[in-house]
Amino acid sequence: MTSLICVVKVTQRNRDYSVRIVEDGLQPALISAAVQDRIWLDCSLSKNPSKTILDAYIYKNGAKTSRLVSARLSGTANARLVELVSYQFSEPGLYHYLYVMTDLSEKRGHVLVRDKPMEHLVEIVNGRFHPGICTVKQGDRVWWTFRDEESITWYLREVERCIPVKGSSPRRKSSNSGCCRKADDQTYLIGCLGVLSHRFDEIGAFTYCLQDDTDESSPQDTCTILVQKNVKHHTIRVRDRGFTPRILNVHPGDWVWWQWQDTKRQHNIVQVSHQRKVMPGGIQSGEPTHLSNAFSSVFKELGIFYFASNGLPEVFGAIVVTPEPQVHRIEVTDQGIHPDPLLTSVNDCVAWVWCDGEGYEVQEYSDAVNECSSASRSRNHVKRCHARVIRKPGVYHFLFLSKQIADNELGTRPSDSLVHTILADPITYSCMVEVAADGFRPSTLTIEKSQSVLWTWENQGSQEHNILHVRPPQADEPLVRVRGLSAFDSGPVTTSSTFFHTFDVPGTYFVTSERTERKLCVIDVKENAAFVSPPKISSTTSIDGGKVQKGHRVFLECDTQRAEIFYTLNGSYPGECNRNVMRYDKKKGVVLDQTGFVVVRAVAKKDNWVTSQVYTSKRFWVIQGDSMPSDEVSAEEEQFVAESEEADLKERVSMSKFDALGSFERSLAVTIAFFLMLILRRGLLISAI
Repeated sequence: MTSLICVVKVTQRNRDYSVRIVEDGLQPALISAAVQDRIWLDCSLSKNPSKTILDAYIYKNGAKTSRLVSARLSGTANARLVELVSYQFSEPGLYHYLYVMTDLSEKRGHVLVRDKPMEHLVEIVNGRFHPGICTVKQGDRVWWTFRDEESITWYLREVERCIPVKGSSPRRKSSNSGCCRKADDQTYLIGCLGVLSHRFDEIGAFTYCLQDDTDESSPQDTCTILVQKNVKHHTIRVRDRGFTPRILNVHPGDWVWWQWQDTKRQHNIVQVSHQRKVMPGGIQSGEPTHLSNAFSSVFKELGIFYFASNGLPEVFGAIVVTPEPQVHRIEVTDQGIHPDPLLTSVNDCVAWVWCDGEGYEVQEYSDAVNECSSASRSRNHVKRCHARVIRKPGVYHFLFLSKQIADNELGTRPSDSLVHTILADPITYSCMVEVAADGFRPSTLTIEKSQSVLWTWENQGSQEHNILHVRPPQADEPLVRVRGLSAFDSGPVTTSSTFFHTFDVPGTYFVTSERTERKLCVIDVKENAAFVSPPKISSTTSIDGGKVQKGHRVFLECDTQRAEIFYTLNGSYPGECNRNVMRYDKKKGVVLDQTGFVVVRAVAKKDNWVTSQVYTSKRFWVIQGDSMPSDEVSAEEEQFVAESEEADLKERVSMSKFDALGSFERSLAVTIAFFLMLILRRGLLISAI
């Protein structure tokens, strides 16, 4: 008996939605659609005899004045009213359609428009993939189609997958781990059908090869599918008895939709603090209404965001925005690798891709032993991609040995090499604090309202800790746990964990742990805080990256006067929670006294100011050199140091504390400062001569 196989391809069509007026409103009042779908508004007067329609139009995101389409042809009240209004959605978002009646009453409906999954085609012609690299998003579908001049039965087999670590959100652990491994030998027959399809719901890099029954040892072409994060849409239902769900976990960039459902009370959505006070400038849906309604917002920052409704005075909900691993696509060409260095977070997946006709063997370089270890080597597969999950914080250097692929064979021949650096930071919120038995690092910090603090004791071995919000030391009951809406804590003590809190109310907060012997972490939350400018390499005295000799000095500067600079040379995050951080000495600069690849990372701090963003230099290649490093500072470097000290001195003169002095004392202080500047300049001139 002969078996026959039929392949049926089902594709998603664009949909049309029709809206009309009914006795109690609109039908339908809420539509869930996708990009490229179309809506039709019925404005026929014969179907609405009780009331006359004055206008009907569609707008987006609450902007009534920016109408996308209107039933009035010229936009004036005397213009002719068309019977049908149509609009095709070209991008995701929240849209509204509104009927205005002659008695000026309004009937409003809403459309939630989401992205539509895409379909991608990979052609297999004579044993080669076209394209060899395909980048898709979660939920997309890939089709492989097969054509071969020879009658060969091919199998499509997954040979490797690289999936980022999951469950990396603070305070919650997961048994899932990142993997970059060979897949099980599950083969899919493609030769007899000529087509194969798969939907990718997991982010990562997936590599496939073609294999026939004749020779498994010959080099085989490969195809890599890079699956990147797609925006997710979450729904919260607003009812008279509360929110469902009340607490929602999302990731940066996700959409959250609030939908009114069977409500008789008037509701709205407004952002509040954890004490249920309205947050000025926060998300807000507008005036409360009992009609069918919807509201949406995109959350881009990490933290906890509380929301409430006027119709639910005793209830409020929370949106918890936690990090999610990413897939970074890095282009490798004969001109270099960009971006370099690459800044990532732990658990991210990095995928290096190159064009057809090129090939690379990837080796990881270690400064500790000045040698490379093989990270990618495949004799039987011609790969166009190499992927790696970065599981630990730190700096990683990769050496790419170029191998040009000949036109008539899958073999390779050696060519040039490239270097790429990856800097992997721990998952950081606004600030990060290390918790240990001897206390907190840092023990005091300044942040702005709505910023978050992450406490971590993941690297403290068997030490048990927790986070407790306590009363200040000078209170009647010092260091007693705070109770009520303003309180926060992580629960019982536990080992190797993290906890974060978003501070949405200005004030001074005192935090401790049951295992730190009453040591305190003090957080000063300001309404409008001042931010320190990021440090940078001085363009007049130093170069940013490149080949330098051992002992080379790098001088840093900061536009914020009297700010202290802290730095690292091992690629680690230069926050105070890092025990490898060093204080910058403006007279000596940063001395590169170790050979190998070095990246300078720095932050700037100032009392009662918010710490700066991290500055990351380009990669330095430090070589031994012919001469011994010198401790002497050049004239240009001395001038830079003197100018920095002079600027600091000028700021001290202009500080507000001089306002309290009398006129004579103030004049004397300014005169002394002026002579100090002259002495600095004269000393600089003598050293230059």
